[in-house]
Amino acid sequence: MSIPEPAGLLFASMFAGWNRLEARSRKDDFAQALSAKTADPLWMLARQWQFLELKGEDAATPIGAKLAYETAAPDQVQLGRQAFEQLNGVPLEVLVERETVDWDWRLRVRAGQHYERMARLRDPANADALISQARSTYALTRPTGTDWLRLDLATRRFVAFVENRAIDGKRLYDDVTGNSFTSTISGDWKAWFDHLYSQPTAAPGAWQPTRLDYEFRLRQGTPMPSGSLHAPSYRNGSVDWDTFVLDQAPATTFNATTSLPLTPVHARFAGQPMRRWWEFEDSAVDFGALDIAKTDLAKLVLVEFALVAGDDWFVIPLEADPNTLVRATGLEVQDCFGLRFTIHPARHLSSNPLEVWEMFALAPELRAGQSGDFLYVPPSAGVREESPILEEVRLARDEGANLVFGIEHTVPNSLGEPVAGLAQHLEFLRRRPAITASAASGDGESPNVTVEGAELEPPAKLQYVLATTVPANWIPYLATDEQNVVQGLPQRSVKLHRGAMVSTEVEGGLGAIAPHSRLLNGVEWIHEEAVGREGVRVELRRQRMRSAKGETFVWLGRKVGMGKGQARSGLRFDSVGDLGMTGSGS
Repeated sequence: MSIPEPAGLLFASMFAGWNRLEARSRKDDFAQALSAKTADPLWMLARQWQFLELKGEDAATPIGAKLAYETAAPDQVQLGRQAFEQLNGVPLEVLVERETVDWDWRLRVRAGQHYERMARLRDPANADALISQARSTYALTRPTGTDWLRLDLATRRFVAFVENRAIDGKRLYDDVTGNSFTSTISGDWKAWFDHLYSQPTAAPGAWQPTRLDYEFRLRQGTPMPSGSLHAPSYRNGSVDWDTFVLDQAPATTFNATTSLPLTPVHARFAGQPMRRWWEFEDSAVDFGALDIAKTDLAKLVLVEFALVAGDDWFVIPLEADPNTLVRATGLEVQDCFGLRFTIHPARHLSSNPLEVWEMFALAPELRAGQSGDFLYVPPSAGVREESPILEEVRLARDEGANLVFGIEHTVPNSLGEPVAGLAQHLEFLRRRPAITASAASGDGESPNVTVEGAELEPPAKLQYVLATTVPANWIPYLATDEQNVVQGLPQRSVKLHRGAMVSTEVEGGLGAIAPHSRLLNGVEWIHEEAVGREGVRVELRRQRMRSAKGETFVWLGRKVGMGKGQARSGLRFDSVGDLGMTGSGS
């Protein structure tokens, strides 16, 4: 709306004015405005043209696909250096990780109580006679001699309370297994205990104590003698396709299959740009905020894939059975114009691995070998339940002492309950003089020892010590040389050998401190590269899992994770200082 020009020509030449109409909202609710509602289709087409959605790219959309693939099934597993054995339907994690379960005193009592419970349920007419026979023959009694003195105080109280009141499940199980004892329920009771835990029939061989990880191989029986799928370092508790490398070129027999017509769908991932302009992104993943250098080509390719070509990728669902090798041999795609295209595997284009882009191919164990052209679908259930930590050992480097310490943070007592490692060690050190005296006397009892003597002289202000003490649950590992032969050439590497600290906690208790956990008892040597600067944490837990067939498996398994950095033990040699200032480190 124009304004009439003023009478003064000078003012009109210097200023120009007009009126402008502005809309002002009288409401605080902007939901209707943000919804971008419109009743004008032409306006919507204009917006699509403005955002280049109508720009032709001479590209069609795939609407159908037919995939030709081959499958094979490994049927043998090798745990560590043991012989190959047949897969028996047990999930791979259970088969690799499971260990034997110790008969702690609480498990003995519970197994005996379940024998009485089964007697009352399965044979109520003879229940009293069966229970009386088992209690008189397999009554739980306390151990004698040094075995009793080695028990911790909590276990002593428990055993003293249930002595001659419960059935010793371990003794009963041993006789039932050896056919030395039979009853109407003994077979069912043994089957119950065997099903309680999944345990190996022989010594567990997959765990490699020198490397602190699991190692196993898979292969197909007779047609696959020259190679296998090798898992050289499995430690995270989840078996997936990237756990394996190719030991050699596996001579596997594949069964050809052609899938039914499939419908390609757009690939979806977190942080992907929205496909329409009025959709708001949640900013949970912001690829635009990545700090990328000019030489970081991997990140640049990732950002280009995510932001530029993210909507150009399609996926085709393919169902595969567990424990299956799947190899794609050809793909036929039909677009929206009715044209059909045949896509061959990338390996058919060139035999040079450097000229072929493969995303999920298994890498060869030897660099000179060729990667695999198939994907392995492991027989794992995926979801598992874990108990609280039963044992935890932390291996950390002490640069000041030039040692690696295995710190027993959590260890189980004789009842199978997890306790603090330091408290367990200190309690055992307090019992050591009585154990030593009992073993020397040979009577199995702790003798009464009295000490007579003159008054002790006051201690000196300065004290010389050969070495300061460290916490009792710190087990040292010393660096030693190891002779290796690689391709006929001798080489030397560093290997950590388990040592022992000397106990000075109590008078007369001098001696080497031994580890209390099974995690360190079986680790005499460790490769130096297995313990990095950040350290290593090894845990032992009870695991529970349901297989794809609905079976329940409970087992003992280990997990290896990253540590909490370097440690300071305070260990010093040949030191002189004020009395009381040369104690243990933290």
